[in-house]
Amino acid sequence: MLLLYSIVVCGQNTFEGFDTLGTRPGDLVKKYLQKGDHAYASKSSYRSFEQSLMYYDSARVIAMTSGDSLLLGYVYYSYAKVYDAWNKDPQKTVEYFKAAEKLLRKNGAPASSLIYAKYLLAHNMLSL
Repeated sequence: MLLLYSIVVCGQNTFEGFDTLGTRPGDLVKKYLQKGDHAYASKSSYRSFEQSLMYYDSARVIAMTSGDSLLLGYVYYSYAKVYDAWNKDPQKTVEYFKAAEKLLRKNGAPASSLIYAKYLLAHNMLSL
């Protein structure tokens, strides 16, 4: 993650095959989220979940470095999806859904109502 941070901050041109020269943070975050979603979608093993989290970690660093809370909300939503499917840490699932909903609602994202519903579902599942 430190390597990614230095690339974003210092302005090097490539990282993991992405041409970052002149690329807006939102475009980079989108690329990493798509790569993570692709790894997550296979759900072939726990390794696919771990791979998706590595891409989401990169997206998180870029979103945090850019100071864009809307991008960060989408990153947290991606984390929440993985933790929900992985069923490894229900409390983390709730934390990520809650953080995503808060940031997306704050920024007027249309998906916030869907995310809030999923957060409530995950929260209620903890009560069972």
